[in-house]
Amino acid sequence: MDQKTKKLQKLKQKQAKGKTLSKEERTEKKKLHADFKKKIETLNFGNLKPEEDYTDEEKQHVAALSSKLEQEYTQKKVTEEGHPNCPTGQAGKAMLTRMNESHGPLTQWGLSQLDFGRKDHVLDIGCGGGACLARLSKLVQSGTFVGIDYAKTSVEATKQFNQSLIEEGKLQVYEASVSEMPFDNETFDKIVTVESYYFWPDFESDMQEVFRVLKKGGHFLLIAEIYNQADLSNEVRENIQKYKMRNLNLDQFVEVFEQTGFSDIGLHVKPHQRWIAVEGVKA
Repeated sequence: MDQKTKKLQKLKQKQAKGKTLSKEERTEKKKLHADFKKKIETLNFGNLKPEEDYTDEEKQHVAALSSKLEQEYTQKKVTEEGHPNCPTGQAGKAMLTRMNESHGPLTQWGLSQLDFGRKDHVLDIGCGGGACLARLSKLVQSGTFVGIDYAKTSVEATKQFNQSLIEEGKLQVYEASVSEMPFDNETFDKIVTVESYYFWPDFESDMQEVFRVLKKGGHFLLIAEIYNQADLSNEVRENIQKYKMRNLNLDQFVEVFEQTGFSDIGLHVKPHQRWIAVEGVKA
């Protein structure tokens, strides 16, 4: 990447973070954008083969790449329109359906870090589209489950996704915030949350509420796809800024868990991924 392109990218990133460009920067950005467009237009594609000369293998590769790019674009659009911090309407439902699929591997890995009892009473905070609760029901076959989410769209999606569990009397779903949960003290054996802590209103205070409704000897497990580390990509950092996501580093996780009162704190990090699962026990 040449210096002009880098400069253009920095100006765009500044705007993405909600910062206002000066008059000089706006003028520079406009000129850089025009130069970049002109550069693209003058690229020589003369060495490209006519489509009919491509081999079947090359055609398959191009088709696969095109499909991948289209899928990535669609997912990004669905996320933007669905409002990750509080899914709303049809776009929110579409986003939750996608997340049920895309968060599957992360959820499976995260839940594997926790030993569940056969009859555990389990709470899922920020239940989203309901896939985590469905997975929990298979891990804890004689257990009972509760899901909460402050987004009405998420509550509806979770109920629809887990209708059979509700009919069997194994699952209850509430529209509620982690900041003020409608449960008695020491209600749950296990509490989990997947990809939701980013948007909790007041993390330190909300952790105290989690601690309150957890039984003594119970476990809380926080699962997240990212945590604050040096090698996060620019795209990830831009999304953190765009959606105003909380993003703690490893030391900060430990500090908050300790301040809350949890003991036996465990940090599980997925090798070659940005995934993290933080576990704490209420002594």
